[in-house]
Amino acid sequence: MTWIYEWAWWIAGMILLVAVFTDVKKRIIPDWLLGIGGIVFLLLHLFHPQQLGMYLLSAVAFFLGLWLLAILSKGGVGGGDIKLFSLLGLALGWEPTLWIFIFSHFIGGGWVLLLYVYRKLGKKHSLEKGDSLPFAPFILAGFIITYLFYV
Repeated sequence: MTWIYEWAWWIAGMILLVAVFTDVKKRIIPDWLLGIGGIVFLLLHLFHPQQLGMYLLSAVAFFLGLWLLAILSKGGVGGGDIKLFSLLGLALGWEPTLWIFIFSHFIGGGWVLLLYVYRKLGKKHSLEKGDSLPFAPFILAGFIITYLFYV
């Protein structure tokens, strides 16, 4: 792994940590955070410009794919999550971002299943029917698992 790629992983991890805190507390992933991250990753990839097109294409593909999914699911995917996955595509490329996507959805799906069972047992929890679930913590979990495979 080159130093550029290592830096990209570490910077993406720090951005994800901030995104988790804001998503859990305010149910929002700030545009300023994603904008700064985008600029940093573009500058970082200028050290290896022959790959820049691949990273840009990854970002656009994740943005468009998740945007389409948000439309088809009538808002089941938040705009911050769409932009966050797009940023990860720009930072890490399509393959690690796809694995982050897969792992985060398996973990998030498992969590929702646990909440469903908990509700069926008659227990109360912080999420009532119809509430949104902050997804950034699951993206971070998928990121950590993927990182362990790539290092």
